[in-house]
Amino acid sequence: MFEIKTPQINANDTTYLINEIFFENGDYVKKGDVIASIGSSKTVNDLESEFSGYIYFTKQPFDEIEAGESFAFCFETKEEYEKYLSNSNNTSKEQEIKSYVLTKPAQKFALENNIEEAQILSLNKKIIKTQDLQELLLRLEEAKKEQNNNDLIKNLPYNQIQSANVVIKSHREIPQAFHLIKADCTKCEEFLKEYIEKTGLIIGYGEITTVILSELFSEFPLMFSKYVKENKVCYAAYPIIGITMDTGAGLFMPSISCKEAISLDETAEIMFDYKMKSVDNSFEAQDLKEGNISISYNPKKNIISVVPIVFPNQSAMVSVCSPSLELAFDENKNIIEKSFLYIGLAFDHRVINGSSAMEFLSRISEKIEKLDFRIAKKAG
Repeated sequence: MFEIKTPQINANDTTYLINEIFFENGDYVKKGDVIASIGSSKTVNDLESEFSGYIYFTKQPFDEIEAGESFAFCFETKEEYEKYLSNSNNTSKEQEIKSYVLTKPAQKFALENNIEEAQILSLNKKIIKTQDLQELLLRLEEAKKEQNNNDLIKNLPYNQIQSANVVIKSHREIPQAFHLIKADCTKCEEFLKEYIEKTGLIIGYGEITTVILSELFSEFPLMFSKYVKENKVCYAAYPIIGITMDTGAGLFMPSISCKEAISLDETAEIMFDYKMKSVDNSFEAQDLKEGNISISYNPKKNIISVVPIVFPNQSAMVSVCSPSLELAFDENKNIIEKSFLYIGLAFDHRVINGSSAMEFLSRISEKIEKLDFRIAKKAG
């Protein structure tokens, strides 16, 4: 008998939801078969069998399960599987023998009204009379009516529930403030066009902002810190920058660890790899490592600003959207068209004051306007 345990999907969650199980108990599975789908707050992952044999699941769909908890057993032979089932100490609820007695009138009533055994078992009685079944039918009918009345009510996706829990916790525990600054990104737009043509990599202000944040770490260490008990903060050893990513397969937040300031070339390669992983949800645990600052990146056209939350265990989140064309005066007072980027900062007011927040945003804006960020990798 081999035990199949739930893996650690990412660094942020220890409890997951079983979305779907793809085999029945007693089915023969092969090593590498996808046997279930398990969801965390960020991703939905396929769980593969590590062994070949006859499968027995200890959990059911929509059960919660912890990392490292036993999820299923795999038996090399059918005889070994059946022996396991016959052992009353190891038999799950669905194999437990539930005995009951129907009175003769109740037997007749059950047959006439097509009452199923599972429905009779739900009464949880040893002796079942006609009156019990009549009351059962009334409850079933009421439940059916209620279901018909609420047929438009659906369960939220598990990822949305987990995201909502994070938002609720953030608003409950963190006194947040938000500042916004406008940067002239006309030169940066030209630079991006040339960079994309030269490298073939589709990048944007998410990648550029990541580079800039890595460069500002030593100048603004509080932005990368987290509030702890008794009015203290814990400083980060180096920046770990999380960035939202939505390619249509779901919302993810992979992170980039920067033990030293990172270049745009390096960031572009990492982000390209993450974009590919987001398509088929093939992120590894280290890709989703919890950051100490985050970027809410929303590159869709005509979205110029969003107000993000501050994640628990962080003190700031930068928001960057798509640039917008606006009329402006040039140095000769002529009206021209320029590109502007709105950069937002949500921050924990216990850790960061408004003046520091505006100074931080001004430095980001300045670096974008002057193209003052590292582009190429270090030589060697």
